[in-house]
Formats: sequence, C-alpha cells, structure tokens
Amino acid sequence: MLTINEITPSVDDIKNSVYNYQSDLTSKLDKLDTDFNQEIINEIVLWKVNRFAAVDNETLNLINQIKKDDTQINPELTEAILLRLLSKEQKGFRLAMASTVLRFRNPKIYQIIDQRVFRFLYGKELK
Repeated sequence: MLTINEITPSVDDIKNSVYNYQSDLTSKLDKLDTDFNQEIINEIVLWKVNRFAAVDNETLNLINQIKKDDTQINPELTEAILLRLLSKEQKGFRLAMASTVLRFRNPKIYQIIDQRVFRFLYGKELK
C-alpha cells in the first residue's frame, strides 16, 4: 500500500469530482450552510455508517395515514406500506427497520419484528 508521500493526486482527485458515495445525501450535506442541529448530526452519522434510507413522499403519505390513536391495524394500509418499504427500489429497509417505523408511528398496534420473531411466529425462515 502506498503512503500519502508516494502518490500524486490527479486534478479530478483534488476536485473530488468523481466522489460517489451516498450521492443524494452527500450532495445535501455538502450544500449545508446553516448551524448544525441534531437532525443534521443524525444524517451525518447515517451517511458515515451507510444506513441512510430516504423514503419517497408517497410512502410517507401512506405511513402518515396511521394515527397514534388507532386501535386496530388496517391490513390493506399496512401491506401497502410494507410493500413499498421492502421493495427492491427502496434502500435501507428490511423487515426489522420497516416494523420499527410502524412501531413508532403507533406502538399500540405495531411491534418490532425481525427474522427471529418471524421464524418463531411462522416456523420458517424469512427470505
């Protein structure tokens, strides 16, 4: 492995023009021109650990249809939310994270489920 004294960076390296890591969030964070708050720190931490998950407006609208005072699960709404969060187009969500979002939306009707809970409930592995 070369050390810093043994390389000569190119113009592109110096401009950092080909940097491509979490491109949407990197762009957002690079444009910040305000005081940092907890939300910004959280985004930086999630950027660093590569766990940032951006949710589209349609999915957010579905999640926000669940009210904190609901006492019964709406199966159709829950299925629609989970299908969107767990789709291949959505990055950063698997069952445990998706169920965590639902749990904090309404802890009376949703709980966190992961692959071990799934195996216990259904007697088979979660694919």
